Amino acid sequence: MFDSAGTDFTLSESYFAILQLLRIAVGWINESMDNLSQLRDDVSKTYLEHLRETTKDSKPEELHLAREVSEKNWDILLTHQRRLGDRLLVRIRMMEAKVKSLSDTVCSPLLRNSKLPVCSR
Repeated sequence: MFDSAGTDFTLSESYFAILQLLRIAVGWINESMDNLSQLRDDVSKTYLEHLRETTKDSKPEELHLAREVSEKNWDILLTHQRRLGDRLLVRIRMMEAKVKSLSDTVCSPLLRNSKLPVCSR
């Protein structure tokens, strides 16, 4: 963005704050998707151990079916979360592009004439 000479750079600070928040949001979204995958692994392991201990008299087919159902449910949850996360990431990338485009639109003419207000990037 641009600020007039002698100002406190409020617009530039806002521009960089917005971009930084968008980058942080991307990190949070990616981290939440990774954490859910790790949670699946941890819970599945614990669940299977619990099943083995509590269903010693059960048939192997029942254990296999319970494991299959659990894995299928986790697959559905992870797919849904990945879809939502990916949509958010696309929206964030679009917002970043809009903010950068606005900055480029405002700054380009200013950079050509050094007598005009300062343009911070």
